[in-house]
Amino acid sequence: MRDAFNNLVPNFAVSYSSSFSGAFGGPATTNGSGQVTLTSWTMAGTNSDDASGRMANSVTVTAGSASGAATDYGVYTWLSDVRPVIGPSASFCSSCHTLDRNPNNIVGFASSCGGIIYVAAGSAATSFVYQKIIGTQACGNPMPPPAGGLSAANIKIVRAWINNGAQNN
Repeated sequence: MRDAFNNLVPNFAVSYSSSFSGAFGGPATTNGSGQVTLTSWTMAGTNSDDASGRMANSVTVTAGSASGAATDYGVYTWLSDVRPVIGPSASFCSSCHTLDRNPNNIVGFASSCGGIIYVAAGSAATSFVYQKIIGTQACGNPMPPPAGGLSAANIKIVRAWINNGAQNN
């Protein structure tokens, strides 16, 4: 925060606001240098994902009549988000599969259906697993079966993770 003479103002009250459903935290006042830094920012996956599988999240910091905005991108991770959907025997895939799926045995590996790559990092549209989930892969049955199909939110998690590079994180 700066005063009318362009000097940084310490201990000035600030507030945070955002239109996403994530969480953020930070000090309630500017520091000794008149600046404020978010101490935490939990990204929300409620926004649409872009072509790279990222969800834009913005926060506005307001101090008096001045405000500033910052935007960063949330991504889905294998361990926290994707693994519970398609990974272990306790996932949606367990009714037909016993193999513990993970990036080490699906990313870049050819399927038995015409050699289509199970997970083509960066391209959900050409990934066998994603095609099976959305029902566009003609080889075999949809995964999981339609009666126990994935929710739109779970499909988004898989798609965004693949489009963001299908990292093992």
